[in-house]
Amino acid sequence: MDYDADTIKMRLEMLNTTADTDTTASIINDISTPDEFDGSGYTNQAAGGNTIGSKVTEVDGTNARFDSSVTAAFGALSAGTRNIVGCIIYRDKGGTDANDEMVCWIDTGGFNFAANGSTV
Repeated sequence: MDYDADTIKMRLEMLNTTADTDTTASIINDISTPDEFDGSGYTNQAAGGNTIGSKVTEVDGTNARFDSSVTAAFGALSAGTRNIVGCIIYRDKGGTDANDEMVCWIDTGGFNFAANGSTV
């Protein structure tokens, strides 16, 4: 994976997802129960998703760090059918669960919440 050149995106997941426990998933399709957010104001993965811009990578010996100087945000999300419990960072390989490669799962920093029309 070339973090500098590849398109890296994120998607929001709701309460029914197993992304947090399917730790060997290499593509999103490997998650037994994906549960992408379904509230209005959200651009889902199939519609193009949310690209993480201004990527920076640093390698120090065997450790690597990926960072973005731009805060990734989803604007004015209306409530979905379930709370948002985390997000998947993925490598865009065509916009489908069968192609897009998992980078990581994030469920800290304020997750579990219901969208209420605010920017996330």
